[in-house]
Amino acid sequence: MDTEQQRLEALRSYRILDTDPERGFDDLSLLASYVCQTPIALLSLVDAAGEVLIVVRDPGGGFEPTTVADPMSADNTMKRSGRGVFLINEMMDDVRYADGGREVQMRKMRSKLGPG
Repeated sequence: MDTEQQRLEALRSYRILDTDPERGFDDLSLLASYVCQTPIALLSLVDAAGEVLIVVRDPGGGFEPTTVADPMSADNTMKRSGRGVFLINEMMDDVRYADGGREVQMRKMRSKLGPG
């Protein structure tokens, strides 16, 4: 059995792809943050179809994504906020915010990643 097949079987065994937020996954990202001694944890998972799931968890105060100013609006071009959220929404196929804006779940499909 090749390494890629083993990796995919292990990933499927976790049963965390395409699920609602779960305490166990949250604990895993918090553990990653603790072990790496960083305030932010990022986990990236790739399934057999090449779909990438990236989860970023930040223990900070969070935010309400719908209130972030559109940086493309003429009134907001000089503001210091909003560009990151704009780029995430433009580049990813699916973006979800959880835990009061302290967690961002981003999904990118292989068909939109280009040849691979």
